[in-house]
Amino acid sequence: MFTSSIAYLSPEELAREPRVAAALGWLREQTEAALAEQIALCEIPAPSFGEQARGEHLMARLRAEGLDAVRQDAEGNVIARVPSQEEGPSVVVAAHLDSAFPAEVQPKVQRQGNVLRAPGIGDDARGLASILMLARALRQFNLRPRYPLILVGTVGEEGAGNLRGVRHLLAHEIAPESIGAFLAVDGLYAGYVTASGLGVIRERVVCRGPGGHSYVHFGRSNPIYALGRALAEIARIAEKLAPQRDTSGRVSLPAATCSVTRVGGGTAINVLPEEAWFEIDLRAADAQKLAEVHRAYRSAVETAVRAEHGRSAYDQPGTATETLALSFTVLGERPAGHIAPDAPLVQAALAAARYVTGSAHLGEPASSDVNIPLSLGVPGVVIGSGGSGGDAHALTEWYDATNSYQGPQLLLLLSLMAAGLVGVEAR
Repeated sequence: MFTSSIAYLSPEELAREPRVAAALGWLREQTEAALAEQIALCEIPAPSFGEQARGEHLMARLRAEGLDAVRQDAEGNVIARVPSQEEGPSVVVAAHLDSAFPAEVQPKVQRQGNVLRAPGIGDDARGLASILMLARALRQFNLRPRYPLILVGTVGEEGAGNLRGVRHLLAHEIAPESIGAFLAVDGLYAGYVTASGLGVIRERVVCRGPGGHSYVHFGRSNPIYALGRALAEIARIAEKLAPQRDTSGRVSLPAATCSVTRVGGGTAINVLPEEAWFEIDLRAADAQKLAEVHRAYRSAVETAVRAEHGRSAYDQPGTATETLALSFTVLGERPAGHIAPDAPLVQAALAAARYVTGSAHLGEPASSDVNIPLSLGVPGVVIGSGGSGGDAHALTEWYDATNSYQGPQLLLLLSLMAAGLVGVEAR
């Protein structure tokens, strides 16, 4: 593996190089150009499984920055290779193409001063724009990486996409053992670095029964009652996991979460339901804890269904058997993963963030493209793309461009710290 051979440059070493210093200053001056790229990307609808138009736009913009080796893989990821001096540990820089919104949402950015409003304006149109500004700065100032630098727009990062883009990328396009650093550009504030991938399991639970007339067949096993019992027990599991407020008033993040997010069933008000269902989202930074909560919730459902089936008069000896059928369907699964806070990549990212913003913090675990490389043993971090914002995954999402230039500056520094710069040697 190449991963052990990276000798990270320091941000101070890089910034003393005249071309890098000039590029950092230029990126600050290019705030409006970066926002224009961000707006253009945001206004191209890109739901998971529908990222083609935005991907084509990104490919065209990368080619306009002088990159010839730009292509789209079989899954839809956009991949661009920056010419390097030699082979060695690759540095992958990725932002996701898809947004959390369906195709019928047609974003139109509204701007008031530094504040931009539109669904998807920050997550992750800003990350994609930062990658474009990185490519532009490399060309503008003739900054040639020593080792391969690969820029990627991934598909399927959000929700039902289940990280399908980055899964394909590391299974079929880039060998994990060839990667020295994986930089996911997701989130905003450039002072935060995340080095843990939050494990996720999403499932749909369906219970089916005999149905019938609400009066004539009253007493038959009822799928809604069965899952109602289950939901009450899951609520108790969730209550035990709930975050607590310490004496200073700070709310600590829970070790795991267990959230029922959708529920439904039945056909008419006077008909016993033949089917009831709910969907659940489980998360934990620790794989063992995630598995523990997963087992607990499933056990609660199975126990509740047995209890409902057993209470029916139709289930007594000598009568017709009215069974309930239970099924679990996995809708998505994201492996947990992390690297140690003192790992070279984490320390390099924090140093770069500190140099750019004046302070740096190791953030809480998050669910993003970095989950896959981390789960495969590839060093990876999530870095911010600059600025600030809120209401991500909501139609009211907003983005504040104040200090937004810090994101592209951070990305330029960290990319070159990892991939090296021809003409600058690590000490």
